Amino acid sequence: MLIGAAVGAGFAAFESAGYALRFGLMYGDALMLEVIFKRAWIAIGTHSIWAAIAGAALVYVKGNAPLQSNHCYDKKFLKLFAVPVVLHAIWDMPLYFLHKFNILFIILIVIGWVFIFTLINAGLKQIVRINMRE
Repeated sequence: MLIGAAVGAGFAAFESAGYALRFGLMYGDALMLEVIFKRAWIAIGTHSIWAAIAGAALVYVKGNAPLQSNHCYDKKFLKLFAVPVVLHAIWDMPLYFLHKFNILFIILIVIGWVFIFTLINAGLKQIVRINMRE
């Protein structure tokens, strides 16, 4: 999960820099700063947690086995991987009536973090089970 979050954060940083540059060149510094601040606060619920969910899903499916390509086709992985895919798709939808006061972003951030905490809890339970066997 941590590696997925780090990869997602790196991607988000480069994507945000690209948006800031584009808006800055097109509309000036004021809009560039607005984009930077908005992308900074929504970063808590975008690529970092989406990639963390995908990474956790992959580790969950592979278990103690070495990573193999067939893990990406496992039904358990695909079900969990669908979560960040759906969250990202909804995030990008032009649901402008929900963009007032950033309601859509807040709802999707909360949903994403619920999945993160659920996966953390499942991981801790898995550690306890493994330690009980030893």
